[in-house]
Formats: sequence, C-alpha cells, structure tokens
Amino acid sequence: MESITYGRNPGIANKPGNLRRLICRLQWHCPIATAIYGIMVGMSQPLPDHIAQYGGAKVIRSWCPECKVYSFVQDKQRGCCRAEYDPNPVQYERMTIGGPRQRLSTAERNAILYSQDNRCFYCDKRFGSIVYLNYRRFVLTINWDHVVPYSYSADSTVRNIVAACRFCNSWKSNMMFSSVDDVRIFVHGKWEENQTKAGKSVSRLLDCFPGE
Repeated sequence: MESITYGRNPGIANKPGNLRRLICRLQWHCPIATAIYGIMVGMSQPLPDHIAQYGGAKVIRSWCPECKVYSFVQDKQRGCCRAEYDPNPVQYERMTIGGPRQRLSTAERNAILYSQDNRCFYCDKRFGSIVYLNYRRFVLTINWDHVVPYSYSADSTVRNIVAACRFCNSWKSNMMFSSVDDVRIFVHGKWEENQTKAGKSVSRLLDCFPGE
C-alpha cells in the first residue's frame, strides 16, 4: 500500500485519459457506456488494481479477465464471480463527483409513504410507533434513505429513495449490499441485538392492532 499514488498509471498515460475516465464512470449507469468501455478496453490496457473513491467511501476495484468487467474486491474475493483474488492497488480513482442532492417534492414523498403503507422500507415498523432500544423509549421518525448509497451512485432520483426509520438508516449507513433482502436481514439482526424485552412486548402488542 506504500506505493499508492494519485493519478494514472504511467504505462497508460498516453491513452485518451479524460474520455476513458468519463466512460469508466458512466459504465455503472449506462449500458451504452458499458459497451463503449468494453471496446476501449479491447484497444488498450485495463486499469491496474485501484482504490475507487465514491464520494467519501473507498473500495478496492479490479479488472476481472474472466468476466471482462471491473468488480469490487472484498475479503480477497471478486464481487463478479466470487473468485479468490489478492489485490494490489497502486493508485486512487475518483468514480463519482459530489454535487447538490436532488430534493424530492412533497408529492413524491407522499407517494413513497403511501406505497410503503407508512412503514419503514427495511424493518416494516410503522412510523410514529413507540420502540424501546437499550431501555430507552423512542418514537420512530422518518429518514429518507438512498437504497444505493449516494456516495457510490450520486443518484438522488425517486427510484433510489425510500422512507426508512432513523435506526435502520443509521445502521445501514453507506454500506453496500447485494440486495434489499440482505439489508433487511442485517437490520433485523440489529433490532434483535438492541431491542429490549419491553420493546419487543410493545411491538407484539401493536402487531395485534395493525391500524394503530
């Protein structure tokens, strides 16, 4: 890790860097950009292992010669094909550029709450209900959460926004998950870990009165 530098690898410095960097970023959001990038990769050397920077989040990213895509590497395992791989990142690559987040309109927020039956998208607890965590009493309030963290996607459109309770939003933070079901399993474990017996009794009582 001592050899990590900012900027491009000298071996590919003579390539059309700005265009290649732009297409590299867009390939996560646009199928056409993915195809273009595939052609460009065929004409030039892929980036070496690097630390991809998405806003304030950093993750190791590497080219997979088998799948012909860039994938994240976690716990020495590729995200695309789950093959074991020991990465050697040599540079940083900024993948998304921070900017102003799009604010949802009142109508869009109301539509999201209606579609979720005024419940948290992850734990399914009703907003405004009482919960007990670590022997303290809380009212579940609404937090607007990015399903795919904004630091990775820079996507604040309505398709990436859900209503989450303050606790699920905090526990999930900017972590990446393979699916929404994985997030729900994760937060369920957090509720089991932090909710007291009194809180569970209240939750069971409220479940008997779904209209409350």
